[in-house]
Amino acid sequence: MNEGERALAIAEIRSLKARYWHCVDLRDAEGLRACFADDAVIPAHGDIRETRDADGFVANLVASLRVTRSLHLGGPGDIALESADRARGVWAVEDRIWALDGVTNTPFRTLHGWGHYHDEYVRTAKGWRIQSFRLDRVRVDIT
Repeated sequence: MNEGERALAIAEIRSLKARYWHCVDLRDAEGLRACFADDAVIPAHGDIRETRDADGFVANLVASLRVTRSLHLGGPGDIALESADRARGVWAVEDRIWALDGVTNTPFRTLHGWGHYHDEYVRTAKGWRIQSFRLDRVRVDIT
């Protein structure tokens, strides 16, 4: 890849990650699904069980967050292009999740977390997609 192609790939991956967080916060299942490769592998975390397909991950995530509101802040991301079609990224993230008023079946009223996403990306016919990710928390405050 030449420098222009590298810069464009990094910009597209940054846009993809921003879109992922935005879709999570909006509970936008269609938009969230479009962020993942069809054979994405997502390890278990929180109430989400490990899944090896994007449809399953999106369904689990949207179901688990349906009684909450959230805000994810992250970036700018350290992206390493491994080839023209593969990349890795590490992102610092801070997120806040609030249970909706009247909801009593969540393990928290509020969650405030800090950590790092470790992502793998693949370029598909539809553009860059998340192939896998892992969220490593450095701190979580729960009330």
